[in-house]
Amino acid sequence: MKLPLFPVPSLAALLAIACLPSCGGDGASGATLSPANKLFIAELCASCHGFERQGSWMGPPLANLGQHWERHNLAEFIRDPSKYTGKDERIRKLSKQFRTQMAPNKRLSEADRLILADWLLGDSPPDGPGTK
Repeated sequence: MKLPLFPVPSLAALLAIACLPSCGGDGASGATLSPANKLFIAELCASCHGFERQGSWMGPPLANLGQHWERHNLAEFIRDPSKYTGKDERIRKLSKQFRTQMAPNKRLSEADRLILADWLLGDSPPDGPGTK
């Protein structure tokens, strides 16, 4: 049985969202969150995919996405993942492997989805909590 389309946010994700206003970079951790990383946390992506995009029991890791995605396709997938489940065998297998389905995100603007896609496709490590 599949769980609902919306993930239940983890405690860590909720705490990260609560600290977003103060996460611009502080002396304690030295971390500075990019706009894309803030979107990743605020839109609850980290609750399934992990703060460092390492994956979890709820969602796959988000490494080496450039092997499978182009910028605009990934941004469109973020907006409406169900459009790809029927067309892409890799996505179909992932949807069977993980107990939750990625929820559509139609409230993000196209510009924000492209910022997030660029960040996810980038070669640089995630600039999330615990990074310097």
